[in-house]
Amino acid sequence: GRDSDNEQVREVEFTYFAEESTATVGLAGEFPPQGEAPLPRPLGIDGDGTNIFVALGDGGVVGVFTYRGGALATVNVSPADGVPVSYPVDVAALSDGRIAVVDTASNRVVILNPDDAAQEVVVLGGEDEAPEQPTAVAALDGAIYVADSGDKRIKEYSEDGTFVRSFGKRLRPELTFVGGLHAHDGQIFVSDSNASRVLIMDLESGTLTSTLQERLGLPRGVTIDDSGRIFIAEEFDAQVAVFDPTDLTIVEKVGDMRTEGLENGGALAVPDDVYWDSAGQHLYVTDSAQGSVKVYNVRQLQ
Repeated sequence: GRDSDNEQVREVEFTYFAEESTATVGLAGEFPPQGEAPLPRPLGIDGDGTNIFVALGDGGVVGVFTYRGGALATVNVSPADGVPVSYPVDVAALSDGRIAVVDTASNRVVILNPDDAAQEVVVLGGEDEAPEQPTAVAALDGAIYVADSGDKRIKEYSEDGTFVRSFGKRLRPELTFVGGLHAHDGQIFVSDSNASRVLIMDLESGTLTSTLQERLGLPRGVTIDDSGRIFIAEEFDAQVAVFDPTDLTIVEKVGDMRTEGLENGGALAVPDDVYWDSAGQHLYVTDSAQGSVKVYNVRQLQ
């Protein structure tokens, strides 16, 4: 269920670019703030316009936060029968307020209601059509997409948990270990971590449309901003690569030497997932080694 208290939620004060600044990327803030207890291995992240959801692997829960980092609640991820613990690694916000969570300890994806203390658990695919080894999840327009390293496919489910289809069978080379998925505007971005590549596939046909032509340092989470730029967390490079949407080349790195506020906590150690907030124009990055969520200002393309 969901645990919360009635204390006033403490939020982080975000900073913005200095007036004379010409930086494209700058640290806005992080939560929890430096000096406070870190989060228990923050991994996947998503938001629904009201709340930010963070899969906390070592805690066996999904943390619920405000967009300014105020801790609201934790949602317990119950393990499957016979499994001692849960290990949530990714989360996707659904259109009806629920969340889909990848639990690698139980090798399943569950749908949870953050507001339901009784917590009815919906398991994607039931017993017969569940993913074998799910690693990442994304949601778009009432559909849930799951990367399955068991049979090297992307699987689609409806929000009631029913299996719809799988695709990616004809990819050559086939998928290895998908560390991040993001569905956006008729496409799905597939971060094939162990192959150091990111694929762009058409959702309707399930076919490959593009491959980012950069060898990435263990790519994980993927997100898209309002201008179509593609953000990819690179664990090995301790940065987030920013790709131009037209020629698919890297135009920026979040967390590199040009990042404003680097000395104040703007550097990344092990970035795992990314989320773009259109309303606040902020990029959220989970850092599993530092136990925090970093929030960056990113200038929009003119």
